[in-house]
Amino acid sequence: MSCFCGLFLFAGIVLGAIWAAVMYEERTGTDVPFLPNATNGYVNDANNAIMDWGERFKKGLIDQWNQTGVGEVPTATWSNNGHGLQLEVLNALTSDWDPYFTQAMYNWAYGVSPTSLVLTLTNTTADPSCTSVDGVLKVCNSDYGETGWKGINECSINGLNQIVASVAKMNEFYLSSAGDGEKLYTMCHECGHGWGLGHQDENFYNLDLGTCMDYVLDPDNNQKPNARDFEILNQTYGYVSGRRERDRGLHLRWKGKPHTKKTESPQFISFTDSANRHRWRLLEKNPGMEIHGLDLGDGNRMMTRVMLAEH
Repeated sequence: MSCFCGLFLFAGIVLGAIWAAVMYEERTGTDVPFLPNATNGYVNDANNAIMDWGERFKKGLIDQWNQTGVGEVPTATWSNNGHGLQLEVLNALTSDWDPYFTQAMYNWAYGVSPTSLVLTLTNTTADPSCTSVDGVLKVCNSDYGETGWKGINECSINGLNQIVASVAKMNEFYLSSAGDGEKLYTMCHECGHGWGLGHQDENFYNLDLGTCMDYVLDPDNNQKPNARDFEILNQTYGYVSGRRERDRGLHLRWKGKPHTKKTESPQFISFTDSANRHRWRLLEKNPGMEIHGLDLGDGNRMMTRVMLAEH
């Protein structure tokens, strides 16, 4: 028994020494004699795995709802029958934002065939306050001031993990002087959160993925969804099939009242409401983005994804 313990201790010391040597090489750039090059790969893979699980554990302690992670299938979705998502999108923007809204909706609805989205667009009076409507994604713009964010998406979610209402806001304090590419990117990004999607990547300095759900330095190259976004939508909502696939266009209703769906409706409390800001918890923060959550009780909650103006 003592021999076995001695061997176990010796093996632990050797592995610890190898680990320390590889970490020394990584951080100093100095080669450690007699350390095979292949060892670096094995140790780095293990180190990355441990760090990944460490981040997941830390996130679990902070985020009891396990919000959608990078590149993952959404944990909160709109109610659906598995044959695609039919959703009304309420255009409460000022007219100067209409081109970006229309193009973003077209890119999401027509980006792949067969599609997972059937979007009904309803134009209504501009609403800077962006008051939520059950069963609808509402999109708005205004000069919301020096808030630190240029785009935001907020969702109310019931105890069944179903999105009940969502709003997307474009902050003209930062976007009024932005180029067309950045406006379309922000519109596409926040509406993507409106379907329930998370980010594909949150590193500004790596290779662009060619999607508006990637955080990038050059939004002009990332203005619409890519194949992975549509793959996640399919995994989440399924494909539209048959006649609905043939008729999958953007169904426009002008000035009509939005149709609301009967569903359990938690209270919608906006992250931008200063009177309730103290109740929100920061769930995740990375350069350029934040995720905040608010417990509404009885399993209901609010989730807000914030695109920061600076990174």
